Amino acid sequence: MILKPHRGLAIAGFLAQQGWDHAVPTPLAADFSSRRYARLVKEDQQSAILMDADEDQKTVSFVHIAKVLEALDISAPRIFAADPIQGLVLMEDFGNHNMGQFIDAGADATGLLKRAVDVLVHLHRTFTPDLLQDVDVPLFNQELFLLQVSLFLDSYVPFYQLHDVTAEVRQAFLAAWQQALVAVEPMPKSLLLRDYMADNLMDLAERPAWRSVGVLDFQDAGIGPVAYDLASLAEKVRRDDTDGRLDELVSYYYAHMNPSYALDDLRAACYVLSALRHTRILGLLMHMTHRGRPEKHAFIPRVRGALAAQLRHDVLKPVAAWFKEYSPLDE
Repeated sequence: MILKPHRGLAIAGFLAQQGWDHAVPTPLAADFSSRRYARLVKEDQQSAILMDADEDQKTVSFVHIAKVLEALDISAPRIFAADPIQGLVLMEDFGNHNMGQFIDAGADATGLLKRAVDVLVHLHRTFTPDLLQDVDVPLFNQELFLLQVSLFLDSYVPFYQLHDVTAEVRQAFLAAWQQALVAVEPMPKSLLLRDYMADNLMDLAERPAWRSVGVLDFQDAGIGPVAYDLASLAEKVRRDDTDGRLDELVSYYYAHMNPSYALDDLRAACYVLSALRHTRILGLLMHMTHRGRPEKHAFIPRVRGALAAQLRHDVLKPVAAWFKEYSPLDE
């Protein structure tokens, strides 16, 4: 954790107020996030996690959403203390049992991810909008989805394909996604966690049922279609062996949720949102590459391949046609 002098003083003061100023800190990796984390351990081995976030990292939302999830009996880190204005949070330490790391080490990915789906089933059954009455969160609708996926045009095309995007190309891109997003509109809405994936989930095997999954990284949460977090859970950015997993997780969710809409409708919505996420992620990877994170460029071939596979679904025909004409993924 590299700190500017004044930041170090702010953190020291915060920890002293909470009685954690003599704890031993160990920096933790933050993956794609710009937030900084450290595990603090006291002499009596009591531990906690310190999150140090910049002003644009929605710390106020993180604290509020953590309390909402706790009220829903979901295992989000308990907040011991917070100074959201300063971007500082002292919270429960879930340990080192990260689901993404377990999968990379050879654990049964499907079994772990089905437990993560159990969390979504419980969330979608129990969440009510009144729980967010004190929280200002975004509505994930077509307008916001189009804004997010436009990062592909703003960062990926100029830097990867080395040419600007004309107004005609942009209009065709947005029109294609508007057609595809029609399949998402019938989906019920709930609390949408947004970055719900194995690398943001912890294995808390000692806890029962859905509580056995620790949920992290939800400061970008909002209200949106229930299909979104299912699609996020099966994203293909960090690892290759995910072919067919989305269909399996969707079927599992549907069987346990037993909703009134058709399974094919849920599957179609997940295909669209999965493709939208991967398209946006291509833009994000290029943005990060050109903002001092060149190691992120290595993810691009895998994401391009995943997106090309997703675009074979009928519901994404308009988007596939746009890519074929303006930005072929097999080049």
